[in-house]
Amino acid sequence: ISGLLLYKSGIFLQLLEGEKKVVQHLYETRIQHDFRHSHVIKIFEMDGNTRLFPDWTMGYHEITDTDIKMV
Repeated sequence: ISGLLLYKSGIFLQLLEGEKKVVQHLYETRIQHDFRHSHVIKIFEMDGNTRLFPDWTMGYHEITDTDIKMV
């Protein structure tokens, strides 16, 4: 499993990628039930052929106001 964790003002957004069954199992058994997480919501799910972050275990970026203005 690889992906990216984004943070801004007390809110985290996490993108997970990998084999579908493995990602689903991680989400359902660990992420949803981790006491450190609250208000866990799955926003989007899709199948893909290529990983966006193949060289990372889990990247991290704290989003700044400048990042938001660039979007």
